Amino acid sequence: MSEKRKNLFDRGYKVAKAKDDAIEEKKKTLVGRFFMKPEENKRIIFLDDSPVMVEEHQVWEDGRPKFFTCLKMFDEPCPLCKRKHKPSSVGYYSIIDRSEWKDKQGKSHKNERKLFGAKMKALRKLRRLSKECNGLDGVEFKVYRDGSDDPTTGSDFTQIKKHELEYLLSKGLEAEPFDYDIILAPKDESEYEEVDFVEYGKGKNLGSKKSGKDEEEVEEDQDDEVDF
Repeated sequence: MSEKRKNLFDRGYKVAKAKDDAIEEKKKTLVGRFFMKPEENKRIIFLDDSPVMVEEHQVWEDGRPKFFTCLKMFDEPCPLCKRKHKPSSVGYYSIIDRSEWKDKQGKSHKNERKLFGAKMKALRKLRRLSKECNGLDGVEFKVYRDGSDDPTTGSDFTQIKKHELEYLLSKGLEAEPFDYDIILAPKDESEYEEVDFVEYGKGKNLGSKKSGKDEEEVEEDQDDEVDF
């Protein structure tokens, strides 16, 4: 064996544990993001009311959306800004998406906690709704997205009722807002430099009816009664 091939690999349980810990930390940032196709109805419950504002780069790579918190927020050079990609102002909430869907294995999913990212047009509407509802936290809405030019988080919101968050927790739902300091924390700088992107919206449209999501929506006629 040549000298160049000696001692190529790290050894030991400490190394394995460090890699395992890194994987677990990465998993904390992998959460579902709420979106709607045109002419789609969904029901959601807001878990908080004060949006966390972020300057965010939203790009497509290999047919999938990727989201990068702009490093300029922290007075650091941002590789994506250097590459002439402009960030957007986004306000984030935590919600429960009451939609039911089936994965490829046929397993049903419902009442999942997701990240709800609203840009300025949607935020203006949510600010008005917050005043009307005396806060969004705990409020359940029927949401409809009219067309492809409307926000992917929905254009029409009809209030159903307001829940106590303690009640949602008692039903076994993940009703605590996300830890945004973890979820929205900047990625490693190398990821900003290495991402091979196209402009968000110029690749595969996340809000189109051909979004390619690996799930099967379950059609359901929900009335205004809450069934968890």
